[in-house]
Amino acid sequence: MKLNDYDQAIIAFSRAIMIDNTFAEAYNNRGNIYDDKKEYDKAISDFKNAIELRPANEIFYNNIAITLCEKRDYRKAGKYVETMKTLGFEVDPKIINILSLHKVRRWIVLATIVVYAISKTLFRELGLLYTLIYCIVAAVIVAFVGPLLYKIVTKA
Repeated sequence: MKLNDYDQAIIAFSRAIMIDNTFAEAYNNRGNIYDDKKEYDKAISDFKNAIELRPANEIFYNNIAITLCEKRDYRKAGKYVETMKTLGFEVDPKIINILSLHKVRRWIVLATIVVYAISKTLFRELGLLYTLIYCIVAAVIVAFVGPLLYKIVTKA
């Protein structure tokens, strides 16, 4: 779709909403267009309106969770996923994978910070050789544990 086509679609859905402000699908569809244009706040607002009008539609929940992931607001996306599970809705596997990968990334960053802190102390106390050996062993552990952790998290 060309940018002009997006703008025309936004105008059309906005008109539909002006005619019937309870038309949840129009909010959802306009939200999808805003998402494609990377106008995430507008998309989220439209998805929230759609959910408010039709709270039993799992597509609206999936759309807002995907947009929140694209915006890198993983905490709010996770809250929508929990709500979807509570309501018995099916969660898009793409969302589960994104949130799982985010958890693994956080673990790797934390592990890197710990390795750095320990290596600074080792360097002061034992010298360069022991510090290099420690860093290599730690890197190997993180390289093996990271993918294992990802498998565990994605199965949960």
